[in-house]
Amino acid sequence: MATDISGTVQFRLGETLAAIERATTNFEIFKQLKATGIAYELPNFLVALSPGDRRQHFSRRVILTNWNPELLVLMVEKNQWGISEAAGVMYRSGVPISLLISDFIATDDKEKQSNLRSMVAYGIDRKVYCPVQVGDGLRGAVSFAGTRAPVQPNEIAELFLVAANAFAKAIEMRSDEQPDTPLNSRDLRILGLLAIGLTADAVGEEVGITKHTVTFHSTNIMRKLGAKNKAHAVAIALANGWLSADAISA
Repeated sequence: MATDISGTVQFRLGETLAAIERATTNFEIFKQLKATGIAYELPNFLVALSPGDRRQHFSRRVILTNWNPELLVLMVEKNQWGISEAAGVMYRSGVPISLLISDFIATDDKEKQSNLRSMVAYGIDRKVYCPVQVGDGLRGAVSFAGTRAPVQPNEIAELFLVAANAFAKAIEMRSDEQPDTPLNSRDLRILGLLAIGLTADAVGEEVGITKHTVTFHSTNIMRKLGAKNKAHAVAIALANGWLSADAISA
């Protein structure tokens, strides 16, 4: 049990796990992860699939997150996080761990250092990383991050329980839930392909439409989402759990 940063609300692990089990939408899981993060002073959460390759694009792995949209834009545009030393330490860990992103800034090259500094600037420094797996062998991780002091072992254990249950439920939802989104399936596929760096020509070949039609769709997607550019549109879709590898390959 923990209190949130105001010291007034008590976090009850059993109630949270029960709420995740009862969840019928990704938004309900989102609310429980957000409340958990706040209670442990680690308010930034990310639910993602493990990369088959460390260079796999960030946007293809995210399932749910409440990271700042501006940070998500940077992560999508640079796609450097997966090959940073901090990410490597987490990916190699078979158990939940706590670390400081700022400890790794000096060990990476300049481009990756910039990415890590951006994460710290947006409040993602102290990070509890929980590797998880569901019954069919699908692997992923849930992380909670903030700027607090070191996390105690009992807190890490509690966060892991929430993470494991939330990941399993979110994976279950991926096949059952139709996302409540202003984008149709064609929009989501095009946006997903643009997110992983394909040009309009390449997207057209993949989907079977012309380059000009891709441009029309991408403009329409940005209008629907109120996005400033393609990267911003991807960030909005990631933050709302609308983008997945399933959507991209559909």
